[in-house]
Amino acid sequence: MTKFTGLVLALTVALGLLFVSATWAQETQGWYMEEYLETIAPADMPTRNGIIKTWYGAGKLKKDSFGQEVLIFRPDTKETFLLHPASRTYAVLPIEHMRMMAERSLAAYDSITSNPTAKPGDIYHITGRTKKIGAWNCQEIELKVQTVTAPGVTSRTTWWITNEAGVGPELLINIFRASMGDTKSPGIHKLFDAIATLDGFPVRQQTVTDAQGQKVTTTLTMHMIKKQKFDLSVFSVPEGYKRSHMPGPASPGMKKMPE
Repeated sequence: MTKFTGLVLALTVALGLLFVSATWAQETQGWYMEEYLETIAPADMPTRNGIIKTWYGAGKLKKDSFGQEVLIFRPDTKETFLLHPASRTYAVLPIEHMRMMAERSLAAYDSITSNPTAKPGDIYHITGRTKKIGAWNCQEIELKVQTVTAPGVTSRTTWWITNEAGVGPELLINIFRASMGDTKSPGIHKLFDAIATLDGFPVRQQTVTDAQGQKVTTTLTMHMIKKQKFDLSVFSVPEGYKRSHMPGPASPGMKKMPE
C-alpha cells in the first residue's frame, strides 16, 4: 500500500467515524406509546376514535392523533407546534398558553392541594378492583375530584394502573411537565407529588363527562409502550410544511426549531 493510499483510507475511516458520532448525537433514549381512543356519546354528538401515538424524550413531547393532527411540545424553545399533515401546514403557540389551559383544567384540585396537610389519599382512591388489560394486571384508581370544564359540564376520571409495563409514574409526570412548560403552581407540584406515589403507570384512562344531562365517555387504552432510541428530528416540523397563523398572540421572530 502506498503512503497516499494509506492516507486516503485513514481519512475515509476518520470521516466515517465522525459521521457516526454526529448521527448518534442526534438520537435520544425515550418512550414510544400507542393508545386507542374510544368515545361513546349521544347520536347527535360528534365522536373521535382511533390511535394516538406519543413520543417522549429529552424533555420533549409529540402526540399524533389519528394521523390528522400532531402536537409537538418544546419546553426548550417555549413553543408548541400544531401540525396538520393533510394540508402540510403548522401553527405556533407559546407553550405558556398550553400551561395556562392546563392549570385552569387542574384548578379543581386547588381546594385539596392548597391544604398544607394534604395527602395523596385526598386526591385519589384505590378502589380494590382489579382486571387484566392487554398483557397487564391492573388496579383501579379513582380521582376524587370532579372537574368543571365549562358551565354545566363536569368530568370524573378513573385510571387503571399497572406495575408490569416496565415504567413507573415518573413518565406520566414528565409528560405532564413537557406539555405544560415550566409551571410555578404549587398546587400542580403537589399533584405531581401525589402521582409519584402511584404503584405503576396508567394503561387505561376513562373519563365520564356530564354535559347538562348528556353523558360522554372517553376511554384511552394502551396498546403498546416501549423504551427506544429515536432521532431528535421527530420533535421538529418536517421539511415542506408551511406556517399558518392562528388567532391570538403571535410568536414573533421564531427561528427554525433546534434539534
